[in-house]
Order: sequence, then C-alpha cells, then structure tokens
Amino acid sequence: MGGWVRLHRKLLSSSVFENEKLLKVFIWCLLKASHKERDQVVGLNTIELTPGQFVTGRKKAASELGLKESTTDNYLKALEKLKIISMKMNSKYRVVTIENWELYQSKDEDVDSKATADEQQIDNKVTANKQQVDTNKNVKNVKKEKNNNNVHFDAECEKIWSLYPNKKGKAQAIAKLPKLIEQYGYDAIEKCVIAYANECKGKDIKYVKHGSTFFNGGYLDYLQIEAQEESSTPTKGPYIDEETGEIIRR
Repeated sequence: MGGWVRLHRKLLSSSVFENEKLLKVFIWCLLKASHKERDQVVGLNTIELTPGQFVTGRKKAASELGLKESTTDNYLKALEKLKIISMKMNSKYRVVTIENWELYQSKDEDVDSKATADEQQIDNKVTANKQQVDTNKNVKNVKKEKNNNNVHFDAECEKIWSLYPNKKGKAQAIAKLPKLIEQYGYDAIEKCVIAYANECKGKDIKYVKHGSTFFNGGYLDYLQIEAQEESSTPTKGPYIDEETGEIIRR
C-alpha cells in the first residue's frame, strides 16, 4: 500500500494516546483506510469504498493486530464510542469509516497551508464539541439534582474504588468513574476492577497500576462488551478470504 497519513500533535493529549493498544488500533485503521474512491470485491459482493473507508473481518483484524478477537472488538467499539470511527457490519465483514478522514490525509501540494487550515478546523470542532458537552453536562446535572440521585451515584463510585487494589490516584479516578459508569454501566466497570484485582493478587504493589492510570484507559483491557457482529465459530473446509475474495483451501 502506498501513500501516507498525517497525525496531529494533539493526539499526545488525547485519551487514545494514553492506552497503547487503543493507539495501535487507531493507527492501524488510519493505515488500512483507502485514500481514494475504489471498488473492493468481497466474495460475490462489490463494495464501493470512499476515502477513509476499508473492509475487514473479525478474524482478519485480530490477525493483523496480533490481538484476541474479543480484544480487537472492544477497542474498535471504544473508538466508535469516541466517534473516531463508525462501523457497518454483517455476518461476514464490516466496513469501517474513519470520521473526519480529511484531517489525516492531505491531497494538497502545500502541506503547511493545508495543515494550518486543518488545525483551525480542529480547534473550531473542539470548541463546538466542548460547548455541546458542557451544555449536556449542565442538563444532566439539573436532572440529577431534581431526581436526588447524586448520593446513589457517588456511592457507586466509592464502592468500585473500594475494590481497586492500589489506592494511589484516587482523586483522578473518582473524577473519571461517573462518566465510565454512565457510559458502560456499573456492572461492567465493577467486573473490570474485579478481573484486574484478581490478576494482581500476589504482586508487589509497585507493579499494580495507580487508580488514575487504570480508570483513564487501562480498564479497556478488561472490558467485556457483548458481541454484536460476526460469529467467531471457525468454518470447515475451503472458505473465501474476507478482503480479497480468494478461495482458501484448508
């Protein structure tokens, strides 16, 4: 594959950069994406791809990333929740679309000029998103006050924190927990903590992540999201490669 992609320095301060596996999956998506309109044949189907899209399957993605299928799914869904990518799936393959692809791939000869314009566009988008997030937070806070749910919500955060094995970084962790509980649900986050705590049994405390680190991205390694895509049951005999359409004989 030819061509190149650009990475903005703001990636350094993003939640994606803080988790090495999430960053790996993100960059993999950038490198896989088509840089121009083209047709791709998958089995007997022809898929029209636009810039920033690519086709992959569950097994193919896991193989290329060197991760478990379930782990790959979790990280792709995490990127989707962050509105960095979107996915359309069926029983055989998925089409992944990178949102705002034009920010990562410049077609202009004057890259510096394009980069300046892109930076302004990113700043405008971040400002607009922040205003919308602030508005949403205010609305949610009003609803919580009216329903008198704050005490219950804080209790859930404290209960999860009580299960975590390393008590350093509490302030940052407690600040992050309400959003995680709201996004994934209390049970899912509790299971993450229990799984990590069991893994850390017998370890020296210095090898256990601070709470601020775990709840700022480390939890994704232990997050179990219900699969909604292709079956992982292996097929027997010849099968069609998900990307090339080639018949592979076992």
